[in-house]
Amino acid sequence: MFRTEVHTSDSPIKIDYDSQILTLGSCFATNIGDKLVSGKFSTKVNPLGISFNPLSIFELIERATLEDSDLSDYYLNRDGLFYNYKLHSDFRFETKNEFDRTITSSFNELHKVLSDSSLIILTLGTAYIYERKVDQEIVSNCHKQPSQNFNKRLLTVEEIISGFFEMKEQLDKLNSKTQFLLTVSPVRHTKDTLEGNAVSKSILRTACHYISEMANEVFYYPAFEIMMDDLRDYRFYEADLIHPNSQGIGYIWNHFRESFFDEGTEMLYKKWSKLQRALLHKPFNPDSESHKKFLHKIEEELKALSEVLDLKNEINSLQKVLVKHG
Repeated sequence: MFRTEVHTSDSPIKIDYDSQILTLGSCFATNIGDKLVSGKFSTKVNPLGISFNPLSIFELIERATLEDSDLSDYYLNRDGLFYNYKLHSDFRFETKNEFDRTITSSFNELHKVLSDSSLIILTLGTAYIYERKVDQEIVSNCHKQPSQNFNKRLLTVEEIISGFFEMKEQLDKLNSKTQFLLTVSPVRHTKDTLEGNAVSKSILRTACHYISEMANEVFYYPAFEIMMDDLRDYRFYEADLIHPNSQGIGYIWNHFRESFFDEGTEMLYKKWSKLQRALLHKPFNPDSESHKKFLHKIEEELKALSEVLDLKNEINSLQKVLVKHG
């Protein structure tokens, strides 16, 4: 067989429709999180935006547990918009007041999600960090500011391990029952050079190994290894040859399901996925009797499945279509 398939042993983590899931970190955390949301799992995806380095991710969690949303020391103004060094550039506003309100609301949301979460999926993107020269504060994003304003350096494995357990100590005071699933993003950070990216990913992977060895409720999922070794082909990448494409993400998602869904969860997921595809069907003649019959059948199946999944929006939308077409 011309591939190196990645196998995972039976995981003590099981994801079902009662799970309360939070995904944080790099854009790969968003990829997996979006798949979970689409699958109707109770999931929050990067409420405070994408973060690439582990210490910035841990800091946001700590601030949320402590209800400390004061990021006023980290604002900057660029091209008439306010940004914040602790947050992704998706967070940008015309006024500080608007920014403050949004940050407070987002931290409050993250605080509640952390309180209720049964599983937190952390995806680490890079071990490189940027520190502001003025105060040695680690930034999550440089927001295209001059490079001479920052010191760039590699985190050590020890710093990542220490940062994780300091964060976890604070989180345990709020919610000591959550489990962690650590992943390393398969996205290459080519701006650090391929050699630098290899060193960075090696540090992240080593830190994940030791953290999962040191804590019973922390586990590792080999998304990085699947992309690098099993899917060792550029056809699984976007045109930039850096980010996994939909085919690559879909392959990892299927592997993820096999690793963490039990038989009952997988059955429910497939039922919903089938209905989801049916709802996207574009009929040749939406007023035909056969299509109306098809829609009524889908409505019945949605109502039956709504006993276990939240399908109110889908049912309401379908009923509006039925009214429109008589």
